[in-house]
Amino acid sequence: MNKIIEIKNLTFSYPNTSNPILNNLSFSVKENSWTTLIGHNGSGKSTIARLLIGLLVAEKDKKDPYAIKIDGMELNDENIWKIRDKVGIVFQNPDNQFVGSTVEDDVAFGLENKGISREKMLPLVDEALSQVGMEEFKNSEPAQLSGGQKQRVAIAGILAVKPKIIILDEATSMLDPEGKKCILNLIKKIKQQYNLTVISITHDLEEVEKADEVLVLDNGKIILQDKPEVIFDNANLLNEIGLGLPFIYQLAEMLRQKGFLISKQANTQEKLVKEICQLSLKK
Repeated sequence: MNKIIEIKNLTFSYPNTSNPILNNLSFSVKENSWTTLIGHNGSGKSTIARLLIGLLVAEKDKKDPYAIKIDGMELNDENIWKIRDKVGIVFQNPDNQFVGSTVEDDVAFGLENKGISREKMLPLVDEALSQVGMEEFKNSEPAQLSGGQKQRVAIAGILAVKPKIIILDEATSMLDPEGKKCILNLIKKIKQQYNLTVISITHDLEEVEKADEVLVLDNGKIILQDKPEVIFDNANLLNEIGLGLPFIYQLAEMLRQKGFLISKQANTQEKLVKEICQLSLKK
């Protein structure tokens, strides 16, 4: 697959800090993939998200002044608005993204900024709300919605402008387990429908299992990059940097230590339950 995001030798420091939050960072993201960034607080995950949409500006290296490329374009002053048309971001708190007095107005905001006529705008807004199951709330005030509904509206606002990349910056961290599951399933569905590239930034290791590739950050550097099941095989390293393992992996390992023949492939709830049932049948 093509590389839709390329980061090369990226260094970034916040003002009045002695050490860089990102230190000579390099990685790429494949088009139409789901890539998840994990790491403890201060490892640089959200900084990367803000750099990708130009809310922060990377330091320039004399040898290679353009450290970020998105969809083949260098992220610079000349291309910033073109790149922002390609990238949408959903933040942790959707209230910080709302600008309209109604759900419909809020979803229309990005289209208005692009100069889309009202005649063309209304069907795009209806389509986006339909995709996230919020069409019946289009005349509601955003403040009256639940946390999960607010995130759906935020996603609809992004879908309306038809980006190529969606960044989820801790987008499910304020939701209850059921709301979190619904939002992640929704993102998975629209990713497949629109061939989107998803970058998920999270502390929730259960969310990591949906990724095609996982990047583990520690002190501004990538220390692991691989598929979820390979990442979770490095339990000792994850524990050392304070991340641990998802519950299913912990349970499977505990059963192995108790003498049960649980395979490494039992890395989801469904697979683990199936293996436990098979062991019971053998007995």
